[in-house]
Order: sequence, then C-alpha cells, then structure tokens
Amino acid sequence: MNKRYTMTNFVLSNNTYMAKKNFVILATQRTGSNYLESLLDSHTEIFCAGEILIQPHHLIKRLEENNFSHDLLDKFRYLGKYKQQVKFLKLFYRSEMNGHVIKGCRLFYHHLNFWKRRQVKLFINQNELKIIHLRRKNLLDSFISGKFAVQNKLYTTTGQASLPREKLNINARDLKNYFRHTENYIQKYDYYFRKQQVQTFYYEDLTENREHTMNQIMEFLEVETIKLESELKKINYLNKRDSIKTMSI
Repeated sequence: MNKRYTMTNFVLSNNTYMAKKNFVILATQRTGSNYLESLLDSHTEIFCAGEILIQPHHLIKRLEENNFSHDLLDKFRYLGKYKQQVKFLKLFYRSEMNGHVIKGCRLFYHHLNFWKRRQVKLFINQNELKIIHLRRKNLLDSFISGKFAVQNKLYTTTGQASLPREKLNINARDLKNYFRHTENYIQKYDYYFRKQQVQTFYYEDLTENREHTMNQIMEFLEVETIKLESELKKINYLNKRDSIKTMSI
C-alpha cells in the first residue's frame, strides 16, 4: 500500500503538538472495525496502528519493515515487551511522522476494563482525540458472526471466503448476556466520552453504502475526501435462519 510519507522522520515531539484530528475507533468485535481501519489506512494522510493495547507487536513489526528510527523503535520494543500498554499508546500518539500524518487505533469496549479504563479515558479526553464509534444495528448478526469466526478460526480474509455450512448451537443465556453487556458498554462509553467529538457510524451503512459512509468519516476527521480501498473482503456467512442448529436454554 503506497503512502506519501516516510517513517524515517517519525520522532517524539512535545505534548503541545498533539493534533485534534487524531482519533480512535471504538467498537466491539464483529462490527467491521478491521475493514474500516484498513480503508482509513489507505488514505495518504492517515496511519492506523491496529489494536494497539493488546497487539503492540503488529505496530512494531510494521515500523521495522519501514526503516523506523532506531532510538524510538527501541522505546516501542521496551514498552511492548514489558506490557506497558498505556505508555505504548501514549508514545504512539505523541510521536509524529513526516508529512503530519493523522494517527488512529482501534479500541474494543473490553480493552478499557479495569485499570486501563481511567488512564486511557483521561488520555483521550486530555488530548481531544476524535472518536469514531462503530456499531452494528443488528446485535444478533454480530453475535452469530462472532460465533462463526471462532468456530472456523477465520476473522478476516483478503480473498473470496465462504464459511463451511456448519450450523451453530446457541445458548440463549449467552445470547442474552451478549446483548446486555454490549448495550451496557454503549451506554457507559457514551457517558465517558460525552465531552469528546464523537460520531457514530454503523457496519450496515459501511457495507451497503461504503463511499457515502467513508466520505462522512473523512469529513469528520477533516481530511481530504478521496476514494479509499481495502484488501479485506466480506466473509459470506450463512443467514440467520440457516445458521442456527439449536437454541438451548
């Protein structure tokens, strides 16, 4: 994927540099966050770091492959090795790339549990990061998608992929708990980030009307509106009626 910047001048800056355009994608799993991030990462002004709190090695590997500054790369390696996730997050956002690249990462609701929640929340609030809140209108589809992904060990694909036609055994209690936890998370983070610049987008709109939805997101991030591409392909899951074998209580 071609970019109009180099990573050799990615250096630590002082706190006053932090741009308001920087952002996070806040979501739960199976809402299209991988797909959205890959689209945004194809923009010439944007650099995305993935699930930075739990997969820092992905960012480190990417920077290694692009001749990243050794001094700063050593800092990322150290923080990643000793699981200093919040410090790793701060270092990423407090570093700058040649060309004033806008930076973003993905945060799932459960990434912000326990001790991390307050630190990350304060960092987002203090640095005025924009929040793209990605949701799915149909929570049942999200639940089924997650079950199929785990069952088939297939979470993303760059080729044509249809899952094996193996039906699911669904526990009604698990489904009820998933609905409850997801709705609680949404209410919780709507409250946590009520003073931030937050805009909600939906998976269904992203897949059914991608160009229009991405134009809205680019306008929200205040970047040039251009055509974006992704190597990721939609996985063709079974429809709900055909996908469920049994529903146990």
